[in-house]
Amino acid sequence: MTRARRVAVGIAAAVVLARAEARAQSFIERVDDDACAQAAAYDPDDQGALAQRARRACRLQRFEQRLAAERRQRLAVAEQKRVERAEAWLEQHEPTRVVRPIAVGLFVGSGLASYGIDGSWTVLRRLAIDAWVGGHNTDWSDAISSSGNASFLRRSLGLGARWYFNDLDLSPFAGASFATTSANMQATFFDPSNGTNNFLTGNASAHLVSGSAGLELAYQGLRASLEYVYSYAFYTQANKDDMIKTPDDQLRRIWQDSLDSDRSGVRLLVGYAF
Repeated sequence: MTRARRVAVGIAAAVVLARAEARAQSFIERVDDDACAQAAAYDPDDQGALAQRARRACRLQRFEQRLAAERRQRLAVAEQKRVERAEAWLEQHEPTRVVRPIAVGLFVGSGLASYGIDGSWTVLRRLAIDAWVGGHNTDWSDAISSSGNASFLRRSLGLGARWYFNDLDLSPFAGASFATTSANMQATFFDPSNGTNNFLTGNASAHLVSGSAGLELAYQGLRASLEYVYSYAFYTQANKDDMIKTPDDQLRRIWQDSLDSDRSGVRLLVGYAF
């Protein structure tokens, strides 16, 4: 083979390889994850084999997508039915307090707080914890102390727990709680030693423990309870309304007497559970 012929054969081989590479490159560029996007790249009048193949792939892709959507719909319906069956089972076999464990309500009554808001959470089948915020107004006409009278708004915050004695919708319970209370006081103190009245202003605070017993109705979302509450103040403090907040025993005695007079009370609570 002459040199010229070898050169010609080499050039021909290079041309063939280049054309094969070009065809492979063209094929790779036409491959698309979205078969319908690939089919749309062809002219609608193109009836070539590649165009026909792309259109068939697009129809197959749409069919698979429809099947996947139907499967998702069936799974969603099955999951919804499972949840509904579980909720129906709970309503039939579990106490209402377990099915609807969180409740919020308003209360009125007597004792440490005469009105307020209460929130509770049933953490176990028969055990609930609760927190409440309440107030109690005392004015000059209330004979709260043998030492004098006062005017103030008692603000209280309590944390406690209740134990229910059965799983029925109507259940007796017993409870215990801790509370802290404070007030900005205006008071008149009668001094028997000289028969005079002293006008006092200041701030007072106290810590208390309480015990209670009552009856609660839990019907669907309704929560209603009536309970007797007894509170004991194990710490009291009262200070004058001056720059250094001087402790004042006269003010503290009136404050203590007001707490003692409201040591026991009855509380009615109505709320909603979810």
